[in-house]
Amino acid sequence: MNIITRTLLSVFAVSISMTVASNAVAQNEGELSSDSKTFPEPRKVELGEPAMRPHIGVVLGVANPEGSYDAAPEFGLDIGFQPYIPFGIGATLTTSRNTSRTSASDLERTSLLAKGTYNFGGTTPVIRHSWVGVAAGPVFHQDGTDLGIAPVVGFDIPLRDDDNAPLSLGADAKYLTVTGDESAALSVNAIMKYWY
Repeated sequence: MNIITRTLLSVFAVSISMTVASNAVAQNEGELSSDSKTFPEPRKVELGEPAMRPHIGVVLGVANPEGSYDAAPEFGLDIGFQPYIPFGIGATLTTSRNTSRTSASDLERTSLLAKGTYNFGGTTPVIRHSWVGVAAGPVFHQDGTDLGIAPVVGFDIPLRDDDNAPLSLGADAKYLTVTGDESAALSVNAIMKYWY
């Protein structure tokens, strides 16, 4: 894992920790309304409500497998929606080709992961547009197909100061572990999403 990736993950983890801690104090003092909580109250999304908005996105970043492979570009598509606040569902299709630093063959990998997320809320910048989740699905590579599982964290910032903006720019980080002998990989990606 390179220094840039570790730094980005550390900054994101510290930001979430600080927000959770400060929100817990404010909630104990009864200062937050139900609309401004970092952890929204679970509720069904009504048909046509903006919170349900489906999206499609373009993913571009870096996949860094463990072992003797170089980091390489990763790209793909992301789709999803939020059927029940604060939970979202979706899928991500990504591909990468990592060059081996030894005589072993290169690592060519395409993953199709179903994703479940928990979406934060509130009024704190970045955190209110952040989410955490888990993804799982088939990982196709030159030697066959394996099952991949990955914890995922990310955020989506609207490009307009409006929660109904049609475009958002964000990022995610996932650590993909794969059954079999394939290397696990850390991916850090930028994502541009179009919201319907």
